[in-house]
Amino acid sequence: MVINLYISDEVKKYYIENNTYYRMVNLEQFIKYILPTKYIYNISDFENANICLWNMELNDNEKLIDTKINILISIENINYWAIKKQHLDWPGYIHYSKYGNYDDNKIDIYLYNHINKIDYINNSLAIPFIYIYINYFLNNKHKIKPEKNLCSSQKKFCLNINKSKLNTDINNIETLLNNIDNVDNISIYDDYIKDKSCYHSIELINILNKYKFIICFENSYDDSYITEKIFNCFYANTIPLYKGSNNITKYINNNTFIDFNNVNDNNNNLELIQKINNDDELYNNYINNEKINDYYNNENYISQYINYIEKKICC
Repeated sequence: MVINLYISDEVKKYYIENNTYYRMVNLEQFIKYILPTKYIYNISDFENANICLWNMELNDNEKLIDTKINILISIENINYWAIKKQHLDWPGYIHYSKYGNYDDNKIDIYLYNHINKIDYINNSLAIPFIYIYINYFLNNKHKIKPEKNLCSSQKKFCLNINKSKLNTDINNIETLLNNIDNVDNISIYDDYIKDKSCYHSIELINILNKYKFIICFENSYDDSYITEKIFNCFYANTIPLYKGSNNITKYINNNTFIDFNNVNDNNNNLELIQKINNDDELYNNYINNEKINDYYNNENYISQYINYIEKKICC
């Protein structure tokens, strides 16, 4: 089936056309992330489109048409920032401020990174974005890899990949890790990756592969708010030092990363990091373990996604 796809200017600007670290690698990658790969997509104008993609900059749903499939994309931690914005000089996410999570009756499918299960609300389908991240990883884990895969003895100790400074926990853990060995900041590679995508660009993967460990803390914490950061580490064959979603092990094998969610475990974690740092066999066990949990269940989200699309198109 060929589907005519309209991508709103806001979505293009955020995910595709801007020349920054936070965009997708290209249009092809964006489509493979967001939409079922069962179909062929023809980029279309709004009038002729079957599916229309919008993001949280959508502030007026009057232009949305019921006969089209309107998909709203948010990779943000909306619950956290909706509260935080009350203390900041910032209006928040425009669509959420106006419609909340699900009160826009023109949206058919929500792709949300702040929910942890599929839901049907007001005739709309809501899909957790973590399912999308994992699906993309499972389809590409043998395709995306460093150009030269270093062995553990060739790697430096640790890299801090956060540049936003939104999370002070990162500074604290970096201070503790510096007592073991030097921690670099990814800003030293700005000339190399300043305009490369954080969504698994080969340039980024090459850099992460230079290190045994990556400080992989989310900018904010909420159950099932998980971003591309930990998957970048897996593509790069390095070990994430993770803090973020408390239910991370619902999705990710806990023998593939170091979990810093419980502050009481920090001392034990530092001892474990020292041990792994000095033991190539143990290090390689972490690298080679399957990343996604055996009991991970995505609720057959792709089937539900496809069924919803085909039902609406046929109607």
